[in-house]
Amino acid sequence: MGFTGNLQTLPISEVLSLLISSAKTGVLNCSGEDDFIQFFFYNSKLIKLVTLDERLLFGEIMIKRGLINRQDLSYALKLQKDVGKLLGEVFIDLNMLNAQHILDSLKYQLEEVLFRIVEWGGGRFSFEEQSVREASRPMYFPFNEINLPTFLKQFNDKAIEFKKLAEQLPSDNSKLSLFVTMDQLDTDIIENREIMEIIQLSDGTRTLQEIRRACSFGVLKAQRLIFSLYLKDIIKVVSSGGMIKPKKIYESLQQEVEGVKELFQKIFPPAFDDIHKAFADKMGPKSEKILSEVTLSISDKFSELFKNIEIERWQDLKLDDVFKNINVHQDMFWYHTILSMLNDVLNKMLNAMSGTLGKTQVEKVVDTIRQRVDLHLEENKVLSNKYNLKQEFERLFASFKIKK
Repeated sequence: MGFTGNLQTLPISEVLSLLISSAKTGVLNCSGEDDFIQFFFYNSKLIKLVTLDERLLFGEIMIKRGLINRQDLSYALKLQKDVGKLLGEVFIDLNMLNAQHILDSLKYQLEEVLFRIVEWGGGRFSFEEQSVREASRPMYFPFNEINLPTFLKQFNDKAIEFKKLAEQLPSDNSKLSLFVTMDQLDTDIIENREIMEIIQLSDGTRTLQEIRRACSFGVLKAQRLIFSLYLKDIIKVVSSGGMIKPKKIYESLQQEVEGVKELFQKIFPPAFDDIHKAFADKMGPKSEKILSEVTLSISDKFSELFKNIEIERWQDLKLDDVFKNINVHQDMFWYHTILSMLNDVLNKMLNAMSGTLGKTQVEKVVDTIRQRVDLHLEENKVLSNKYNLKQEFERLFASFKIKK
């Protein structure tokens, strides 16, 4: 016997719980917002999901979770046709994934599908019941390892949280954009990959719903982070005015890079001059040559790091392009590249000089550089505090390995 209902009156988690507890066999059809999702049951067991959205397919979910790439999926799908197994089993047979990867991905897929129905804000469902005799027994029970009653109870709590956040956010079809420049963002935001992913997606052309669905992590976490950024006025609805254009974001990044570049250039070339003046009479030709080479090397490295910060056609620029074209900002840890480079060349310089000056004199060289660092970090507290440069330089000095 079949039944129908309204998903706004009877939430999807309750519909599924009812089918599981009553040991039903058949197909649950859910429709809303030009979308259609089916759940297939066999004697209370969920055996299959069907969705019109390719992004919710099991293979796409595994790509989204970073378990496989597109090439892996194409190969496995071809192999699946030959062996007649479930996609997850194919990946296990190929030793590319284990059973836990598959189980976690199934849970992720089921949760994302259920959130898609919650996003509808309503919709209809109908259940077409079949007898066990009529329904051929399936070969596989992919969701069998999931404790569905517990899973649905937990999902119901998550759905309530999702809806409460939605009530305090703009409508799902509102387009969102970044409303601050990069120099106004705290370091903990810049260094959070998931938050930066939302910021990059908030380019003024995507709706809240599109941003949430495009995230490489779950819908609920995306909703939480969007709410947090919205609450802090970091992202807003485009129509509210004051949207930060890509050019402005790019220019703020460039200005910040130039600030750190200037800071480093204030520290090191003068420090090398100090070293040269203080130890010129004690340096042998080899040490003096090394010092000159290091100075040139750092200058060349700076030019190499910062040479790509130019884009001419601002009218064609989208927010994603900002992050793609500024190589030194690729992971928002570009200053580590500079410090790593300094660590390499300074170690070479100090060890080359140690043969001529001795360890005590080389330690004085390090102190000379340290004094320059302390002086300019004190003068540039904003940049220093934002990027924890004092701690970074301390690690740099601690990493020096001066030969005896």
